[in-house]
Amino acid sequence: MASERGLLVSGLSKRFGKVVAIDGVNFKVEQGKVLTLLGPSGCGKTTTLLCIAGIEKPDSGKILLGDKVFVDISKNIYIPPERREIGIVFQSYALWPHMTVFDNIAFPLKLRKYEKSEIRRRVKNVLELMNLEGLEDRYPYQLSGGQQQRVALARAVVYEPQLLLLDEPLSNLDAKIRDTARFWLRELQQKINITVIYVTHDQMEAMVLSDLIAVMNDGRIFQIGTPKEIYESPANRFVAEFIGGSNLLPAVISEVLEDNYYVCMLDEDNLLCGRSTANLSKRDRCLVAFRPMNVTISSYSETRRQTMNTLEGVVNKRVYLGDAYDYRIILNTKDLRTVRVTSSLDVGPENTRVLLHIMREHVSILPYE
Repeated sequence: MASERGLLVSGLSKRFGKVVAIDGVNFKVEQGKVLTLLGPSGCGKTTTLLCIAGIEKPDSGKILLGDKVFVDISKNIYIPPERREIGIVFQSYALWPHMTVFDNIAFPLKLRKYEKSEIRRRVKNVLELMNLEGLEDRYPYQLSGGQQQRVALARAVVYEPQLLLLDEPLSNLDAKIRDTARFWLRELQQKINITVIYVTHDQMEAMVLSDLIAVMNDGRIFQIGTPKEIYESPANRFVAEFIGGSNLLPAVISEVLEDNYYVCMLDEDNLLCGRSTANLSKRDRCLVAFRPMNVTISSYSETRRQTMNTLEGVVNKRVYLGDAYDYRIILNTKDLRTVRVTSSLDVGPENTRVLLHIMREHVSILPYE
């Protein structure tokens, strides 16, 4: 491990009857970093979190926090959740309705039989950290959703765990408060320097909060990397479509260049050059991926038509979004593919001929699936 207090998950699998919830999940997180498990509903991200928490027991694999073994199924080691000393916040904050803010936050300290003076000191410190001063005597029903969320987080970190598990903790907040809470939560995590495993299906949350993102589907991790790596260099079709949405066009490798760049042929008249993280060969089938906002659109001009990385098309639909136009362009290719383009430029209504240019740095070449 890069850090003696980091988290290691290795070979983790879990079945519910015939359903494979997680299938050989592996990752490691350095101490003080945030890893987000990102994916659609049913992809296995929450089950992975529950296995780390000890609420679910995996069928195979091991989980270590520093040198402390939480789980090693091969050695019949399984530490119960109450002995793992981790903090956890679920989508429902699960605050005790009959307890004040102070008593909710103090509850885990009382369970651990801290002295009253130490309880008061720790609760006071975490109230200041969470900007909850003056709310100690209120009950949960007297708080806003954002305040309840901060109380739940305060309760999870008041005894200073090494690991914090967060399962969609912002999903109950309205959109405007959620946007603010993302940045506040990231600042809090960095201030207390705690390792976090964060579960969400919200791509923006993952981009804002994470040091690493693990994109999951069908119980497996399809790609793990920094937000920039995941967004700019998707490893496969699922990641390209799930993160930000990409145009995907079938093609064939026609030339292998240096630095993992390839020239791909959509058809005889349309070539795109891009980069791939996979090892591809000439004549391999592939998928060309590029994002709608990375396309430069302009009115058609014969003199501006280039061979490489320029596509000709016709506007099929145009929608005004306020700060941009959302286009559906039918390409002038053999199979008349439709791509999506977003641009601040208004090139004209339906049936307008246009040129699309995509810089090769914005084109990802994926293995054909």
